[in-house]
Amino acid sequence: MNLPLQLIISSVILISMKAGFIKRLTIRNYGIIDELNLEFSPGLNLLTGETGAGKSLIIGALEFVLGERKPKEVIKTGRDFSEVRVEFSQLEGIELEPFGIPGKETVIISRRIAHTGRGGTSINGSPTTLDTVSSVGEALIDIHGQHEHQSLLKTKHQQELFDRYVGIKEQVDEFSSLLNDIRQKEVTLKALKQREEENKRLRELKEFQLNELTDADIKEGELEEIQNNISGMENIERISSLLEELRSIIDSIPSNRILQASEKLTRLDRRFQEIASLSNELTTVSGELARSLREAALSIEFNQEKLDEMRLRLSFLQRLMEKYKTDYRGLLELRENLSRFEDELFFNEEKIDKLEREIKEEKRLLAELGEKLHTSRVAAKRGFEEKIEKNLSLLGMENADFLIEIAVSYTHLTLPTN
Repeated sequence: MNLPLQLIISSVILISMKAGFIKRLTIRNYGIIDELNLEFSPGLNLLTGETGAGKSLIIGALEFVLGERKPKEVIKTGRDFSEVRVEFSQLEGIELEPFGIPGKETVIISRRIAHTGRGGTSINGSPTTLDTVSSVGEALIDIHGQHEHQSLLKTKHQQELFDRYVGIKEQVDEFSSLLNDIRQKEVTLKALKQREEENKRLRELKEFQLNELTDADIKEGELEEIQNNISGMENIERISSLLEELRSIIDSIPSNRILQASEKLTRLDRRFQEIASLSNELTTVSGELARSLREAALSIEFNQEKLDEMRLRLSFLQRLMEKYKTDYRGLLELRENLSRFEDELFFNEEKIDKLEREIKEEKRLLAELGEKLHTSRVAAKRGFEEKIEKNLSLLGMENADFLIEIAVSYTHLTLPTN
């Protein structure tokens, strides 16, 4: 694989680009550096200087902005913060979409650290995590040196190269996608189960309240009806007296005499015909009113037992309202809300069951896919070793042995056995 060289510092540290080039590096308040702006061009760039001039600090600053953890001591003495910014250009040949970076020719990464603990990392002005920046940095450059890690020394990179040789990249991507999906579902499942545990502590109370309000058989308008009925029964004696008084007044009206006198008046003079008509209506209405009053008096019946029942019911409803600290309308709404809570608990249980079934099935598929990947790697292992040994022999290392160790790595996942 041919990698373009970008920087050689003191002939010791080499930075090779996997795509594009570092266009600009800006360092502020880092180590002994007050402020430094470096601009580079495509191809080979050399930085030289005496010992202690700060060449290693430049590499340290580059590592810092690309996600390597550094102590606060890197902040220049007397300053409150340290900040590094790096700009990569001509990145058409590298895929950055997996890191949430849309296809662009230029990527600017910046990182800031302060004594107060406040800092931040961003890519193209958007805040991001150190892990993302570190992954982007690994995708863009290699820093080679006596004490520096190289991508070829990383197990992950070694496995990626071997899988490309075996030709199982798509299957590995499928395995990784399935594994990530399982892990995400397990996180969701854990949260649902925690909520279920919390719900269990509420379930007994909610069920008691719902049962109490259901058994109470409260109905719309019942409280007002009971209060009106009780008020009516408690006033029944007064009501009877008033009805009797009205009957006496109606009975005392001399309807026949009024009717006879108005008829005589009409016979003497027809102009008083209307008076006769009104007199006739008065006789009819007074008769109807008298009948209504008699019927009302007969319908009124004082029932002490019924009154006691209504008072007990009213007292019960008042205790419920006092207990739940609400009015009668609030009791009706509470019962409805408690019913919905029961439905939500049932829905949560359904989601847990569904997720558990999905995870079990995906783990089964994961186990099958993992077995196939392992088989493919084992089958290609010796052929790859022989090719590497042949190339080592061409380099003068005839007796060199190149061995690949393939081991099954178990994750935290408990895979199904059936």
